[in-house]
Amino acid sequence: MSSISPIPALFSTPGKIAVVTGGSRGLGLHAATGLLLSGCSKVYITSRKVSACEEAVKALNAINGIQGKAISVPADISKPEEITRFVKELEKDTDHVDILVANAGATWGAPYGSWKKEYWDKVMNLNVTSVFLLVQEMTPSLPKTPQSPIPPALSPPPQSRESKASQPVQTPRSPTQPPKPQ
Repeated sequence: MSSISPIPALFSTPGKIAVVTGGSRGLGLHAATGLLLSGCSKVYITSRKVSACEEAVKALNAINGIQGKAISVPADISKPEEITRFVKELEKDTDHVDILVANAGATWGAPYGSWKKEYWDKVMNLNVTSVFLLVQEMTPSLPKTPQSPIPPALSPPPQSRESKASQPVQTPRSPTQPPKPQ
C-alpha cells in the first residue's frame, strides 16, 4: 500500500464512490489506498483472484484514519460476461460511481520477434477492449457531467459535434513552406 502522506493535501474526495480494477495489488492497490485516504466513502476493488481481493480489502480497511471502506467484488474483466456481472454486483450496493480507475492490465514478457497473435490478443483484450466494455456498462452509473479540474474561466467553450466537424483542420507548417491550396 501507498505511504504517500498527507494524501488530503494532494487531492480530496470526501464522500465519493470509486471503483478500481486490478485493485488487489500494485498500482491498483496504491490507487485504492489513496482514494480511501483522500476521503472516499466506498472504494470497490476487483481482481480475478477472490483471495487477493479479500486480503487487499482487509488491509485497506485496517488503515488508520480512513472514514470509508473498501469492498471486494472479484471479477475477471477480460470476459464480457464477467464485466456485466461485476456491474450488476455494484448496482446492488450503490446507485452511482464517481470515480473509475481502469487499472487492470496485462503485458507479455517476451521478445518482440517471438510474439504470437494470441499474446497480442490477450494483451489488447484486457488493456483496451475490456476497458471500453467496462466504461460502456458503467456509463449509467457514472457522473452525467464531467468534473473538470480546470477552472471554468480557463476551459475551452463547449462545441457541438456539428460545429467541430465543419471547421477546417489547421496543420502546422514551417515559415518556409508555402501554404497548401484548398
